[in-house]
Amino acid sequence: MIEATESDADARKNEGHGGHWTAALPSRESNTVEELLRWVCQEGKPAGEAKFDCPQKGGGTCPEKAFGIQYPDLPLRYFLLVVTDSSKDEPSNEVVSGYPYCADGCVNRIRVDKITTWSNGVEGIVHGTMRGGPEVNFFDADFYKNHAIYQTGKAYDFSIAGLAYKLRKATENKMIITEGPAVDFERERVLREDASADISKITSVEMSLEEMRFLICDDQAVDDAEFRTVVEEVGYFEVSGVGYYRLRAVLAWPNDCNFPGYIYAAETLLQGYRPQKGDSIEGWLWLQGRLVAETAHDSVPEIAKAELANLRYFAAARAEEDLAGEPLGVVVVGRTLVQWGGEIQLYEPRGQTTPTFLFTCKQATWQVWVCAQMENEKASDVLSASEQERRVQSAAECGHRAAFAVVEFKDWGHGYRIKMAGLEELQEITGGSGVINYIKKPGLAANKEGQ
Repeated sequence: MIEATESDADARKNEGHGGHWTAALPSRESNTVEELLRWVCQEGKPAGEAKFDCPQKGGGTCPEKAFGIQYPDLPLRYFLLVVTDSSKDEPSNEVVSGYPYCADGCVNRIRVDKITTWSNGVEGIVHGTMRGGPEVNFFDADFYKNHAIYQTGKAYDFSIAGLAYKLRKATENKMIITEGPAVDFERERVLREDASADISKITSVEMSLEEMRFLICDDQAVDDAEFRTVVEEVGYFEVSGVGYYRLRAVLAWPNDCNFPGYIYAAETLLQGYRPQKGDSIEGWLWLQGRLVAETAHDSVPEIAKAELANLRYFAAARAEEDLAGEPLGVVVVGRTLVQWGGEIQLYEPRGQTTPTFLFTCKQATWQVWVCAQMENEKASDVLSASEQERRVQSAAECGHRAAFAVVEFKDWGHGYRIKMAGLEELQEITGGSGVINYIKKPGLAANKEGQ
C-alpha cells in the first residue's frame, strides 16, 4: 500500500468536479446535474464497495464504507460516490461526490510512483510513469476501492480515457524552423546530395505537424492535460438526450511506445465540428484511469500484455470494417471473436441459412451460429434445442466444435445497446476479454460522422 501524501497542496486545491460536469454537459444548467444524480440514485446499479478510514473534522479517522452507483450502462456514465456515516446516533449514507465516469478506455501498463488522496479520503490522483519514460497523472475513477492495492514502483494495467474541456480540428499543420539542429541537418542532407550546393540559401526548414501526438499534464490541476493527436476511430452515442463522440487515438508515443486512449467529447462542445478518422485534433482534457487488473508487475516491459490487448482491438476494428454490409448481429459477433484473439471466416454449412462463422483460436476451430433479435422480441431464427444438437453433431463430423450466439439489441437512438449470450464457454476457453456492448446505427452514424 502507498501511504497518502500530505504535502500535495497544489493538487488538493483542484479537488471537485464542477469543471468536469461542465465538460460533460456544456449546454445545461447546474440544477440539471442535481437532477441527473437523483436519476442515478433511482435507476443506477452498484459499482463496488470498499472499507476506508474516513477523515474526521476534529482530527483522526473513523472506519467507514464507500460504494459507487452508476448509470446508464454505456461507454460514458454518471457516477455517484456514497459513504456511510456511523458517527451519528442513526447511521446514514451520504453522497460525497459525483462525476462523469469513462467506462471504456484503452489499456496501458503504468508504473505507480505515488498517489494523492483527496480530503474526503475516497478520491484521488495516481502519479505514474508510462512505458517509454514520460510521467503521467490521472484521476482514478475507482480510487475508493483500489487505492489500498497500489505499491510504489509497481506497474499496473489501467484503462485510460479523457473527457474533453475543449476540442477542435488542429489549425496548424506545419511550422517553420529558422535555426537549430533541424536547419543544420537539412544543410547536411543537401550537401550529401550535391557537394557544390550553396547551403547559405537554406535559412529555414518546414516541419509537418500532421502526425504529431503529445499529452502534457498541467502543473496545477495535474489530472488535466493539453493534447494533440490523430483520430483513429470515431464513435457516437447518446446519454439522456446528450450526444457524445468517442474518439480513439494514440495520446502519446514516447520512444516509439504507443499510449492509446479514448477521448469523449460532448457534441455541443464541438460547435458543429464533426470529427473524422484521420483528423488532427487538439485541445484540453480531464485524464481519467481505472484499474483493470490487481496484479502488480515489477516493471513496465517493452512488450506488455496491455499492448497485446490494443493490437487485438485494432484487429477487431478492421474486422468490423471487413464485415460492413452484413447484418449487425454478424458484425457484433465477428468483432468480438477477433478481439478474443482468433481468426474468423464467414461460413455456409450445407443446407443451413443461419449466419455462421468459422472461428479458429488456440489450434481449435468452432462453428459459431449467429441469431439476432430486438429486445422483448423473439427472433424467428433462434434455434431449437434439437436443431442445436443436430448442428453440434454436424460440426463434429467436420472436426469442429460448436457455439450459438444470441444477440439482443435495444434501440438507444443513434445506436443499439447490445446483450450477447451463448458464448460464455467459448470465452472461457479462449481466455478472451471484452464483449461489444454498443454499436452505431449504420445510416445515422454515417450522417453524424459526415461520411
